[in-house]
Amino acid sequence: MKQLTVIFCYILTFVSLTGGELVELSSKDGRTMQASIDGYRPDEKEVAVRVNGTGSVIRFSTDLLDAASVKKVQDWYRSYAVARLLRFDIERVPGDGDTCYYTIEISNPTNAPIAGLRAEYLIPVKERHQVVKKQPQNSGGKGKNKNKNKNKNQKVQYDTVETRSVKSGKIDLSNIPARGELVVESERIVIETTQTAASTGSQGRGKGNQNQGANKPLRNRHSVEGILLKIYSGNSLLQEVESKHGLSQMIERYRGG
Repeated sequence: MKQLTVIFCYILTFVSLTGGELVELSSKDGRTMQASIDGYRPDEKEVAVRVNGTGSVIRFSTDLLDAASVKKVQDWYRSYAVARLLRFDIERVPGDGDTCYYTIEISNPTNAPIAGLRAEYLIPVKERHQVVKKQPQNSGGKGKNKNKNKNKNQKVQYDTVETRSVKSGKIDLSNIPARGELVVESERIVIETTQTAASTGSQGRGKGNQNQGANKPLRNRHSVEGILLKIYSGNSLLQEVESKHGLSQMIERYRGG
């Protein structure tokens, strides 16, 4: 039976305009002011600001602003919505064959669609394979049948070697519908591989020995540690979301940072 792993998401950081930062807003007739943006209602085209970042909140229509100022308000809202309002539900699910992948459901509780975003993701993977530690020694010559029988029953000994890597990819978040969800997927990650075993070197006679020396497959299981999402608007990093606490630091270690 396939199992779903539901992962609690940790929101790490975000970069956005906040109520304490001043922006210059200009009206269509050329008047300007320095203000902090406190809120924006895109369905009603109403922005709320504090002149010079202090005092009472002033609300007015963005139809009074020039195009550049309207864009600043819209950029603020998009950043604010991503950093404070979007919700992420991440699940690790089995894929075809020996693979798995992540599904990311992004919920937008606002009354306006959010567009123009993208996600870049990082998935740390611990891969394992086996190398020969000790190979049975062949005993030749006369009078050594006892040693030959002993060596015939010996098995190749292996050491497990781990390598660490970080898979990466990009996901287009072109349109997150108003009061709706957008579900996207990561690439497929291989979680188990087959490796050809080393030959024992035994070539005994008889039916019971006919398979001695044949290469036998070994199964290597890999560990997929989680997924780190980085949400961008253009070149601006708005938010990081990790599927488990400490994943960002793990990725740095895997990369040798």
